[in-house]
Amino acid sequence: MPLLTIHGPGKLNNLNFPSLFKLYQEQGYTAGYSHAYMAQHYIDIMAETLRFYDQNRSDISNYQVLAWKGLSETDEYNLKTQAEKSDIENKINALLLNRSKSDCNDVL
Repeated sequence: MPLLTIHGPGKLNNLNFPSLFKLYQEQGYTAGYSHAYMAQHYIDIMAETLRFYDQNRSDISNYQVLAWKGLSETDEYNLKTQAEKSDIENKINALLLNRSKSDCNDVL
């Protein structure tokens, strides 16, 4: 099963694990491998998962910047232009300013 068939919450399962494991075996393990792999292949999946958890309260681009923020120390992030990095940081700062002050449990 190709990696491109993984499309969000609940889609990573035992059926696609062999493809992921084969890729891991072919590329070997290096420091930061898992985060680099996530940056290359899972930004949209992480964003969709965050969006699902947040009950679709925001535009997908906001969840994408949250996913990138978690991977900001990867080579893939560092390959972004300064304008792209500034856009991510500006969106993160706007999200932090406008966030709900309620406890996480209040949302459930």
